[in-house]
Amino acid sequence: MKRATVSLAAAALPLAISCGEQDRPPATTRIDTVGTHIEVTNTGAPNWPSGAVWSLEEDLRLGTDASSGDLEEQFADIESIASDSRGRIYVLGWADQDIRVFDATGEFSHTIGRRGEGPSEFGGAGELNVGRGDTLVVLDDGNMRYAVFAPDGTLVGVRRRDIVGRGPALRMPLDDGRYLDWLITFPDGRFGERLFQHPIRYDSGFERADTFPPIEFHQTMVADGRMPLLNFASSLVVSADRSGAVWFAHSDEYRIYKRSLSGDTSLVFQLSAEAVPLGEADRDEVRRLWANRPDIQADQLGALPDTKPVVYGIVPDHAGHVYVFPDLAGEDPGTIVDVFRETGEYLGRLELPFAVPLESGRQPTARATAEHLYVVVRDSLDVPYVARLRIDRGSG
Repeated sequence: MKRATVSLAAAALPLAISCGEQDRPPATTRIDTVGTHIEVTNTGAPNWPSGAVWSLEEDLRLGTDASSGDLEEQFADIESIASDSRGRIYVLGWADQDIRVFDATGEFSHTIGRRGEGPSEFGGAGELNVGRGDTLVVLDDGNMRYAVFAPDGTLVGVRRRDIVGRGPALRMPLDDGRYLDWLITFPDGRFGERLFQHPIRYDSGFERADTFPPIEFHQTMVADGRMPLLNFASSLVVSADRSGAVWFAHSDEYRIYKRSLSGDTSLVFQLSAEAVPLGEADRDEVRRLWANRPDIQADQLGALPDTKPVVYGIVPDHAGHVYVFPDLAGEDPGTIVDVFRETGEYLGRLELPFAVPLESGRQPTARATAEHLYVVVRDSLDVPYVARLRIDRGSG
């Protein structure tokens, strides 16, 4: 494969302009052309635009413990969140199978749906996204359908879902009015090490339009291939943006890929980072989880890696940036998020005012806009809540 190093002076300017920012990448960022894609290597030195350091400030919290607050703000669990152009916040609870809607100030507005099989009911809703005109799209696996609601909660329509299975990627309304969903298959004809995650595009009426080349992933198997490693295993972390670009990583390395739906990789960026060693406390947790199944416990313990996963979440803000939730040596778990330009150059690290739960094989429940980062957190009583964090871009 041909590899050519591009001078920073030549490469940086068009990349920066494409983001609307005139700053050149610093000397600590190397940009190479490898075959048909760009590789960006970041050392970890911050490069905030115009030297203005970004920060996060919590400006809204939805969720209270059961002893106080309105019932609408008490969540047994939170499966998905979304926000629209007016700042309204949608919170989906798995247990209650309802969606609670709040305005931009945090005032409760209305509830959408409940558990059931009727037109405005859900049997296993697990994902929210906001489409054109602030319509709310709900993926309901339990009833095998998509439900679309107007901003006021009125049901617009219900469409059949013709694929089975939930992948780790967000279902995404695209800028052209179509929608992206995902299908997981096993190319060997049975559950095993190799799996494919296929992007599938639907038209505005949720009729299947295109099935694209899959992302292939090899999961760690234990017990002679009978089951996968379930604790601290490498997983496929996948997201997408409204243009249809797919962002993904293998969680055990800080290396993010951007590719088109047609399967062409256009960008790979990485950050110098040290993984967290797996400790005895982590092994004790595995022992506790499988205390009643000593056979599985032994298999899981025997297959554990030396280090924990590095990348847990990838969140594009659809405004020129990508937020990455890592777990790194020397940092408290879940307390940092790294910011990159969509062209791969590292901007810097943001400190969260709390710890976001990090779980193997499950992305943090988070969304990003140009102004805010929304995350689901658990308090000291293990009660979930939604935090809206304002992105302060400094005054440089």
